[in-house]
Amino acid sequence: MSRKTRSSAKKKGKQNKNNDVGSSYDMFDGESYYGNNANDFLLDIYREEDEVTTITMPFLDFENQEGFDFGADAVIKIPPYCYLHVVDRNTNITRTETGPQTFTCLDNEKVIFGPAQFLVIPPRHYCLIENPVIRNKEGEIVKDEYNQPKLNHGDFEVRTDNTPFPLYYGEKLYGSMKKLKIVEHNTALRVRAVRDFLQRIDHSNEKHEDHIDNNNNNNNNDNDNSNNVKEDIIEIYRKAGEEWLFKGPRTYIPRVEEKVVEQMFEIVVKEGQAIKLRARKDFYDERFQVNRLTGDEWLMSDPCSYLPSVDEILIEVQNTIILSEKEALHLRATNNFTDAYGIEREAGEEWLVTLNLTKSHLVDIYEEIVNEHVPIVSLTNREYCIIENPYNDEKKKFEIGDKKLIKGPCNFFPLPPYETVHQKNNVFILRAFESLRIIAKETFEDKIGDGRIPDFKPVIRKAGQQWYFYGPNEYIPQLEVEVSHGPHALIQVESMNLYIFKLSEASVIFLILLIFAYVLFKILLYIIF
Repeated sequence: MSRKTRSSAKKKGKQNKNNDVGSSYDMFDGESYYGNNANDFLLDIYREEDEVTTITMPFLDFENQEGFDFGADAVIKIPPYCYLHVVDRNTNITRTETGPQTFTCLDNEKVIFGPAQFLVIPPRHYCLIENPVIRNKEGEIVKDEYNQPKLNHGDFEVRTDNTPFPLYYGEKLYGSMKKLKIVEHNTALRVRAVRDFLQRIDHSNEKHEDHIDNNNNNNNNDNDNSNNVKEDIIEIYRKAGEEWLFKGPRTYIPRVEEKVVEQMFEIVVKEGQAIKLRARKDFYDERFQVNRLTGDEWLMSDPCSYLPSVDEILIEVQNTIILSEKEALHLRATNNFTDAYGIEREAGEEWLVTLNLTKSHLVDIYEEIVNEHVPIVSLTNREYCIIENPYNDEKKKFEIGDKKLIKGPCNFFPLPPYETVHQKNNVFILRAFESLRIIAKETFEDKIGDGRIPDFKPVIRKAGQQWYFYGPNEYIPQLEVEVSHGPHALIQVESMNLYIFKLSEASVIFLILLIFAYVLFKILLYIIF
């Protein structure tokens, strides 16, 4: 403030003093309420015994409840949209003074807070007020017998009004200004009530079904939970713990009686896809026209954009499994049910889904994938394999501990859970001078023989018995034998197709005599001629 202004104010104060006008004086003519800093404003204080002084004071912090001792008979200029708290020292009652006005502080009064600016909530923002004042149905502040505003101690209030307002004694700004949440299209907020309250909804601008979810048709249909429709205002009595969806596109205005649990998004279910859902609690499913129990699971495979209700939990999005000729899908039942192909399955049962059954498969809720890629077993005409624990089609059960010999050519999938391919080998191909040594592991009926007799009659082989299988031939070992390579032929006369594998003592003597006679014959021919 300039010296000229202060001098004129000083003179004006003295003049009023001499004229005995009193201890309160007028404000400066034409003076601004604000100082050089936008966050400061000027306070003009007059005292009867002192000269006029001007104090430049910053706006006080809302949470800092320390007052400024202006002294008795102080005259305070309260600018527009500003307020202060004054306590009467005699009655200990605190009141709120708002501007614009010139406030005179009496001897028994003290300014304990302010002056401070009104709270201004920016557009599309909100704030949280702690210990808010109580208002009646008309919006007027309720006061007690001492003419003080009543407060909801320990409670909070959400305010979104753009009109500036003061904080009454005891009220506090909790936190800072926050932006209102915009709920976009195809999204929703899952809201839960933290206390019982009556929710009023303006039905003239918004759809009623966006506010009321399926839970109002289930356990919440008690006598004390009634929905009253009066013209365009809908009243819904919410119970603590009740949940509902706030669907977009709209702006969500918070309430202290509720909290946002999560934000939910619509799921696009494409062709060949399904979403797996679980019931959060008992409710009636309007889409499938069926009652759901808590924990129930089901699939929703209709191509659409789907937003789960408040009573549904999204578990996963499933894709259809495409089957091929070389691979099969191994599944296990988690419960007794009838699958998509009309086959009854028992809990724990395992089976294969192949291309012969369907081209694509969508896993049911009672099915779990054991192996998504079960390879096919292919055998050529020169291969064979042994399967352990084979499935008996006649008895409709697995023969645990048995084995089965399968000869090629063929293609097959081992049936779960017990069938396993133990061995896959090539057929033994024997030339004329080769042989196989065969030992019986158990007593059985041999229908093959040694490979030399075309029309071989079956014989009984005893455990531990040994024999040979001779070429030229091919041999597929039976399950009851053990095979190893045998000796080659001792004497091979290919022109005569003569192959001798073993000789007895008489045969050896006869062979020696035959060789001696042949040598003697050659000598005689040489002597004669």
